[in-house]
Amino acid sequence: MPKISSYTVTTAASGDLLIGSDVNATPTNSTKNFTVGSILDVATTLPALNPALDSNIVGSLFGTTITGNFTALKVLDLTSQLTADTPALIDTIVGAKDSTTVAKNFTVSDIISLVPTTSHVRILSATSVDTSQEPSAIDTELQIEFGAAQTLTDVSLSAAGRVTFNTAGNYTIEFNATTNSGIGAIDKMSVIMIAMKINGTLFGTPVGYVTPLNVTKSSTETRSNTFNYTALATDKLEFFVIRDGFGENLGGLSNIRIASGSPLTDNVPSASLIVSKLS
Repeated sequence: MPKISSYTVTTAASGDLLIGSDVNATPTNSTKNFTVGSILDVATTLPALNPALDSNIVGSLFGTTITGNFTALKVLDLTSQLTADTPALIDTIVGAKDSTTVAKNFTVSDIISLVPTTSHVRILSATSVDTSQEPSAIDTELQIEFGAAQTLTDVSLSAAGRVTFNTAGNYTIEFNATTNSGIGAIDKMSVIMIAMKINGTLFGTPVGYVTPLNVTKSSTETRSNTFNYTALATDKLEFFVIRDGFGENLGGLSNIRIASGSPLTDNVPSASLIVSKLS
């Protein structure tokens, strides 16, 4: 019998015969012939299995026409044999369409277009109407106000300065306040504390500003704080100013007046608030 490789190559038909061993025959492994169609019928009845790294997979050896079986681990190693390249938007990538097994190619730009984009959108902007926000006594909290009440879809602001998150989500809060030390003896100091509360509980660490006093002129400075907050619906955020007991009973927040000759039209408020939402 000549070598199999010497026979003419032809296209298989369902009724064509292939030679093989019948493991269930008597005697065992008797040589039999099988139709191509019957082999295909058996293949469709094989159960689906999850491959392991030592499972055998039929394929072609990389860079040759030799067909053989390879372990899944060797298939994974094929990536080290491929040339690395930088993708362009017009390049194509092979994949399976939806949940089918139909192979398709996709452009890099189409894949990128499916990635959702996010951005922070400003949803609330508020400024205080009070020119001065000063606690009534040492170690006494004064809630900071940010102007008129506002009711929006995602957040609401009360006239007292309470921010209520109506919609759960990721927010960015930008808080600005202008501290004023007040006027006092030069051997004394003003200690102004600013604190935040979420649902009535202290949120983060209070920030303190220590300013030596002057007998003729108060010291003002704008303070800023920007932070991210993941809110639940109905969460409430409030800001407070306090005169700490280590300082004099002086100072708080105040606006900065713009000179009449300034090109600006509005005074710097005693406090302002901007809320943005990730969408």
